[in-house]
Amino acid sequence: FLWSSALWVAGGYWIQQVVVGWLIYDITNSAFLTSVAMGLEAIPILIGGPIGGFLVDVFDRRRLLVTVCLYHGLCALALAIGLIFWEIGPLEIFTFTLLVGFSWVISEPARSAVVANTVPKGGLLNAFALITLGWGGARLAVPAIGGLLISIYGAHAALISESILMLTAALFAAGIRMDEKDREKPQLSKIINGLLEGALYVRNNRMVLALLTFSFAPPLIIFPFVYGLLPVYAAEVFHVGPTGLGVLVSASGIGMVLGTIVVASLGDLRSKGKLIVSGMVTTILLMGILSQTSSFMGGFSVLVMLGLFMPVVHTSIQARIQSTIPDHLRGRISGFFIVTWGAFPMGSLAAGWLAQTLSVQTSTLYGALLMSAILAAQLVTFRFMWKLE
Repeated sequence: FLWSSALWVAGGYWIQQVVVGWLIYDITNSAFLTSVAMGLEAIPILIGGPIGGFLVDVFDRRRLLVTVCLYHGLCALALAIGLIFWEIGPLEIFTFTLLVGFSWVISEPARSAVVANTVPKGGLLNAFALITLGWGGARLAVPAIGGLLISIYGAHAALISESILMLTAALFAAGIRMDEKDREKPQLSKIINGLLEGALYVRNNRMVLALLTFSFAPPLIIFPFVYGLLPVYAAEVFHVGPTGLGVLVSASGIGMVLGTIVVASLGDLRSKGKLIVSGMVTTILLMGILSQTSSFMGGFSVLVMLGLFMPVVHTSIQARIQSTIPDHLRGRISGFFIVTWGAFPMGSLAAGWLAQTLSVQTSTLYGALLMSAILAAQLVTFRFMWKLE
């Protein structure tokens, strides 16, 4: 039930990425505003991630998953109705992405905590790989379907589909059965002390601090300088419509499926540090190749490879963190983990401005160079990462 719920949530998310990216670029013809819109939903995560994690430690985790799926589905339905009956502009699209961002503040820490509560420690890498596999499988097919829906019926049809997918995810989440009676729950009134307890744990555990630091760079650089600019690549470099954009987004899904199958087959891999660092180095090289690619099939191939290595990094970090932290802090530490995804808007501003001022491919090249500098600084600061088991 947990995996099925995550799969339907992933389908809704990938449809939204195509709809929002295409709508905002079609309305504004601005690479900068498109990049901002694609990253705006991460602002609530940046601000409220730890608070959402604290709520996951306080309330029933299954019910939280159900509630946020329903909320997300209703937001998508509201925008679809707006597109049908009124003229929608950038402000309405920005508002939608911002509101949807609040659902991730709770859903991601809750889902990570439920995985850790239901799977033995030795199987966590496999479990998180399977969740990522669901996201990759959805990314493989759903964005292309979303692009077709936009081309044939309009953006409102794609948003209605997103709403249906999220409501279905809520039904699957409602079927999860887990025992929460033995879990030590902090009091809601002591939210400040609860957040400080989580922050002190991170500060005093150098391994967790290093893993959170390494998880910060991809949302800051890789996602905005690659995925956040895909609508611009589709329009200005590859000269394809919404269907082509959907295919480009799906390309990463092919890689995600392949990458997560490899990770899941490895079992409880000991050399997680080598896997994380090697995956990030390869990703940087692929960003540089994408910046020099002008053909649609070339870009498609690079995105497949990027999709292969990114889940390797993400899954390894997530599994290593969850195997270390105590259960009563699981929500809060997961909240700090998703805060790293709040870096997306900051990276989007830089990526969009560079794409608007220079070119979209130059922007991606600069992103690869910046990512190289960040990775070098991280390896100097946390030298034990390469040997991390």
